[in-house]
Amino acid sequence: QPWREKVAEIDSPPIYQLLTTVLKNSQNLYAEMLYRDSVAGAGPISYADARAEERRFLVDVVGIDPAEFDFDDGSGLSVQDLVTPAAVVIMFRYLDASPRGSLFRTLLPSPGDEGTLRRRLLPLKGRLFGKTGSILGVNALSGYVIGSSGKKRYFSIILNHHLADGDEALASIDRIALRLADF
Repeated sequence: QPWREKVAEIDSPPIYQLLTTVLKNSQNLYAEMLYRDSVAGAGPISYADARAEERRFLVDVVGIDPAEFDFDDGSGLSVQDLVTPAAVVIMFRYLDASPRGSLFRTLLPSPGDEGTLRRRLLPLKGRLFGKTGSILGVNALSGYVIGSSGKKRYFSIILNHHLADGDEALASIDRIALRLADF
C-alpha cells in the first residue's frame, strides 16, 4: 500500500546559490543536475533534449559557431566534450554584457575569495573573475581580468592532453594569467 501522508518538504535553494556551488566550488554533480533540469517539463528529462537546448542557445542566442563546440554532458567531465578557447571567450563576453552580468561576476571564483581561486593569483584579487577546470591531463582557466585602465580583457587558457604534474600545469596557467593582466 502506497504511503499517502506527506513526511517532509524541502524547498530548493535559489538558482544563484546552486550556481555559486557550480561555479565557485566546481561541483560537477550540481552542474549535471542543473543541465538535465534545464529542460524539465511535462515529459521525461533527457540528455538529448538538454544538448539540443544548449546547442540552440549557444548558436542562436550567444552566436557561437557550432563547429567551435561539442558537449556530451553538463559538467565538462566527458572525454567527448570539446570547445575552443575562442568559443569560451564569446560566452564570457555574452554573459558579462547581459543584464545579469554583475550577478554573474559574483558567482565566479576570484583570487583571495571563496572558491577554486582562493589561494591562486592573489596579486589579481578583485581584478580577475573566472572559471577553473581540471581533470587528468586537462587544466583550464577562463574569464576576464580588469586592467589598470579599468578595461576588461577576456581570456581562455586551456592545457589539454598535457603530461605535466597538476601543480606545474596550474603554475603555468597562473604565469600566463599574470602576464595577460599587465595592461
